[in-house]
Amino acid sequence: MNQTPATGSGDDGFTLLELLVGLVLLSLISILVAQSLRSGRLALAAVERQSTEAVVEAVQRHLRRSIGEARAMKLPEGRGDAPLMIANASSLRLITSYAPAGQYGGLYETSLQPLSGAGGLSLVEARTLYRPAGRPGAAEPVRPQTNSTLLSGIASMKFSYLGIRDPQRGAEWLDEWTDAARLPQLISLDIAFPAGDLRRWPPLVMAPAAGE
Repeated sequence: MNQTPATGSGDDGFTLLELLVGLVLLSLISILVAQSLRSGRLALAAVERQSTEAVVEAVQRHLRRSIGEARAMKLPEGRGDAPLMIANASSLRLITSYAPAGQYGGLYETSLQPLSGAGGLSLVEARTLYRPAGRPGAAEPVRPQTNSTLLSGIASMKFSYLGIRDPQRGAEWLDEWTDAARLPQLISLDIAFPAGDLRRWPPLVMAPAAGE
């Protein structure tokens, strides 16, 4: 009795053409996925860069207002020869009329200085109400004091002061300001960030309103 040979079941494997087509499709998919991941990384980096730039811009705007409204008033040192400001390369302390939103109006004793921590240096601002604004005889509010970290994770910072120390030499940039009767014409703050940090600190030069 003759038997009819069995026909192919479709499980004989892929042909060479089918394998080539599959490899081409796999390559195209890999390219598309890689491009999508790269675009996502670029977009994330752009968002992060814009965010860090916004933080630096806000800090610089705050410092311009605070130092720009500096007043030629003696610090509350409890003596008649108290200085108008205590200023060196690493820190600055003065009286300003700038009151950020949410704070009492008036004059503030303000200090800016670096603070060391696990993440590097931080620029810290301390503000104490020096003299509140108000009508004569009005009840004086409790003198609030605030301590704020303006910028963290910095590598270094340096203040410089433009003024006349020697009339024969004219105005020059100094690492400290010791004149007890005048504020400097300009105050500069340079900040550097660690290598690889996306933040950039544009040159910041501030002019006290009561400067010489």
